[in-house]
Amino acid sequence: MSESLQTIELELHALWLQALEGDAACYARALKVISGYLRRYLNRRMQS
Repeated sequence: MSESLQTIELELHALWLQALEGDAACYARALKVISGYLRRYLNRRMQS
């Protein structure tokens, strides 16, 4: 993984705060980022 966990957390935190303020685009982006990480995690778990 090229990104550090802190970088990922900062990105998601910023997106989520904007989403809580009503920014639908940030909400959609946060969900897309989270789903990408979740898919990769689950794919690795299913292969082992």
